[in-house]
Amino acid sequence: RIRIANLIVAFADNNREEVIRLTTEAGMKCETMNPHVIYHYTKVGIDEDNYEITNGLHIQEYLDSLEKMDRITQLAEEFVVLGRTSITLRGLAHALCQSRSTALSWRPIA
Repeated sequence: RIRIANLIVAFADNNREEVIRLTTEAGMKCETMNPHVIYHYTKVGIDEDNYEITNGLHIQEYLDSLEKMDRITQLAEEFVVLGRTSITLRGLAHALCQSRSTALSWRPIA
């Protein structure tokens, strides 16, 4: 729980290095450990997704483009439930035209 709270704070504070460190510490692995791929895969999976972040691509196309840059070989398993929860809530928010960062929303309780 502490690592998840620290990840939320790192996203809310826009601390890329800390997000990458926490994500790799939690077990995420890529073939070349490209920091851009680690950060953006985690950003879209846990914090937020919008056309600015995904370069105008649909979220699945964007994730596929990250996978082409550096194939993900292992996910940070302790972040899977967090990611599923975040994506579900953001899906509802998108449907209501209320796109937002979950990290900014959750920071006060992290």
